[in-house]
Amino acid sequence: MHDWDIELSTVWNVLGPFPIGAREQHFLSPSYPLDLSASYVHEPSRTWPSALADGGEVGWRFADLSADGRMLISHPHIRWDVLRATEGWAALQHHNVLRGTLKITPPQGASLDSIPWLITSFKQISFFALLPEDADPSHILEWHPGDIYAFKHSPKQLIELSNVSLYNPTTFQIFISGDYEIRLFGDPKAFGRKIPVLDLGINISLEYREQGIISDPNLHVICDFVEGWAFGTVLGLGIHSSGEDWEVTGVQTASASFSLTLLHERERLVASQTRIIPVLLNQKAPYLGKNLAIELAITNRRDLSYSSIKILLQLSHREFWDNTTNAGGITASYLLNGIPTSYIAVPPQLPNGVIPRPAVLALHGAGVDISDSFWPSSLPQQQHSWIICPSGLTSWGLDWHGPSADDAWGSLSAVQSLLEQRAEWSLWSPQREGPVMVIGHSNGGQGTWYIASRYPDRVFAAIPAAAYIKSQQYISLSLSHGSHFIDPALHAVFAAALTPDDNDIFLSNAVDTSILAIHGGADENVPTWHSRELVSLVKTWRPDANISFLEDKDQPHWYPTVFLSEPVQNFFSQHLDTANSLDKLVFSNPFTLTVATPSDSGSFHGFSIRQNTVPGRLSKLNVIPTGDSLTIRTNNVHIFSFNPRNIHHLSVDNTDLVLLNVVEPEIWLQKEEDGWKVSHQPPLIRQFGPMTRLLRSKKPLLVVYPTNDSHSLSIARRIAHALLLYFRVDATIVTDDEAIRISLESVAEKQNLIIIGSRNQVGSKLLQLGSGLVALRPHEFVVNNVTFSEPSLGIAFIHPFSIEPYHNCTVLFLSGTDASGLERVARLFLPIRSGVPLPEFLILSKDTDFMATGGVVGAGFWGRQGEWSDTMAWLTQPLKR
Repeated sequence: MHDWDIELSTVWNVLGPFPIGAREQHFLSPSYPLDLSASYVHEPSRTWPSALADGGEVGWRFADLSADGRMLISHPHIRWDVLRATEGWAALQHHNVLRGTLKITPPQGASLDSIPWLITSFKQISFFALLPEDADPSHILEWHPGDIYAFKHSPKQLIELSNVSLYNPTTFQIFISGDYEIRLFGDPKAFGRKIPVLDLGINISLEYREQGIISDPNLHVICDFVEGWAFGTVLGLGIHSSGEDWEVTGVQTASASFSLTLLHERERLVASQTRIIPVLLNQKAPYLGKNLAIELAITNRRDLSYSSIKILLQLSHREFWDNTTNAGGITASYLLNGIPTSYIAVPPQLPNGVIPRPAVLALHGAGVDISDSFWPSSLPQQQHSWIICPSGLTSWGLDWHGPSADDAWGSLSAVQSLLEQRAEWSLWSPQREGPVMVIGHSNGGQGTWYIASRYPDRVFAAIPAAAYIKSQQYISLSLSHGSHFIDPALHAVFAAALTPDDNDIFLSNAVDTSILAIHGGADENVPTWHSRELVSLVKTWRPDANISFLEDKDQPHWYPTVFLSEPVQNFFSQHLDTANSLDKLVFSNPFTLTVATPSDSGSFHGFSIRQNTVPGRLSKLNVIPTGDSLTIRTNNVHIFSFNPRNIHHLSVDNTDLVLLNVVEPEIWLQKEEDGWKVSHQPPLIRQFGPMTRLLRSKKPLLVVYPTNDSHSLSIARRIAHALLLYFRVDATIVTDDEAIRISLESVAEKQNLIIIGSRNQVGSKLLQLGSGLVALRPHEFVVNNVTFSEPSLGIAFIHPFSIEPYHNCTVLFLSGTDASGLERVARLFLPIRSGVPLPEFLILSKDTDFMATGGVVGAGFWGRQGEWSDTMAWLTQPLKR
């Protein structure tokens, strides 16, 4: 029965604008200043305080939704020019609440099984929620992630309808958080406007449950074929489950050219979930067909019935590369932590022969999709060096930090392995060992600084163009709402959570890298002074550093010749035309290695900081060479390692060490009460860092929710959707009844977990393996012997494991004193976004809805061994008002 009808309002209410810090809506309620926790009554004539408006008050206005789902939101009565005159771009960032209605009418004779799902598309929108008009005060409003970046390739988003009448029309109020972010929407002046305008997309349709598994070609990962041979090792098949839980159990193709295998024996999809199924590609013979037909075997988890789904992939064929073809790049595929991922490889003009040349990693800007030819076609093809354009997971990714940086390195390794598999390709292989050149523009320029300063031994040259220093200086947080309420000590914890992203702090690591920084002198997007300052900071660390700055006078943010000018071409030639024989282990000048998160940092001249004394604080190694001896001074370092080649004597913080007949390529030093001790084997180290490290899972994230808990299942679905939409990170959703039967030790070695709810059997078992810092109980939780039992509190924390094999596993717990507290804390991960401070634990009160970070009642980092940290943790009790 498919005669259900929906009607979306064409006239909407808009309340705003309200000042907001960048990405502050993850703490502040998306409906701020409205309180939707009680029965909501619309008051069309009421006003609310706003510092942006003359008179200090704003009220409801109207906006029209066009037939194609487009809505423009602006506030011409606000004197934006006056505000930006003193506050700059920060004054333009603002928050709006939008309110509309959705009416759903059932057909005659409708049944529960016939209720459809909503297919929703909310472009350039942070969050949205549906509130039944007759909802009682106990109703828990569920916020869903919008697609604020308006991705070109996005998974289908389905919402299960509840509180729907089978006999009469049901009306829902739709609330939307419409947030203007400069990084997303730009300076209005760049578009010839004086006022900021939100350009939103809203579309809703229906999908019926019996449709089963559906192919989603929008999400397929397909490599190009070069003269019939796949330029990749894996295919990604985007599929979607409309109404029930399914498992993919097999794969086959009729083509004799291939042998296909599922990466995992079984791949599960819960109802409404979209996944990209990894299929290993073993090719036996050339294949020149335009299409490849694949059949997936699937099993219905309710009745165990078998079925199949046929998928037809459209293939792109390329000629073998030479100096005239494929200059725009070849699409390749590989597995990144078990996820099919694509990148673009631009081949060189000539083969390398017996002298391989270093490769070039080229990092795209924010919003640039590598499936478009713009980015690879903008780069000058090199004579002998491959240019690798990684995706960064998506067009926005995580700003080339963390897992996005992993994708850059993974793409490089993938093309090296791929070219060596075929004899006719191997002569073109890039240099296998040794550092590379990294280049990038805009967000990719910022990413170039990030990678060059976090992995200095892996980068010998860099060209960052139009880069910003860090998000807090790109757009000031001066108008952050939470800053008016936050405790200074808590503010320090949040600053520490963002420190790993602060490029300026780590520039001591870039002093021995050859750098050419470029910036247009009339950049309307990223102010030119950012590159000037970055160059200045490197020279502060070392005045004679090999760094130069090219300011292209009167040029905007992007211009076609950014990488084509004579100085840039000379830089390419100087560093790429001969084999790179630079030995990063050789150094003659003193240097300082600066590290915030050891797991996100590489070595500098062979030295690596492995563990901080106090997690959350910066760690530094100052190394001074004298012949075959070294003098080392440490700051907040507990364990470090180095390559002992040609080093016979060390003085570390006045502890003298003699190294004789050392054969190991790496030795470890650990700080003890009586000084530093040498270890020839790596000790067990607890991994630490902001919650974003959850994304670096070797296999799909395992999301565990309590059996028969519909609210927790809803959270699991929303998190899985956000992970796939924003990062192409995959997730498997299971009940705790199912997960408790799995060997948790084997899971911990390969994948990270999200544990939802206090009544979670798996969570209870894992908490018993920890230090006992956190206890979760129905309607309360305990942190460091402090009990939190107030209504509507939520807690998110990374379990501080310090035992094998869990010490390398990241387990995120989400819980609350009630359903509203759990819902509030879950919103932090819808999705995880760069620029959102996420230390190792957070406790949110209801006050965060109106005070943002000022309503946080607990936050911080655990100690080195998983103990409480008096230095980097903060607790209080919620206010009673």
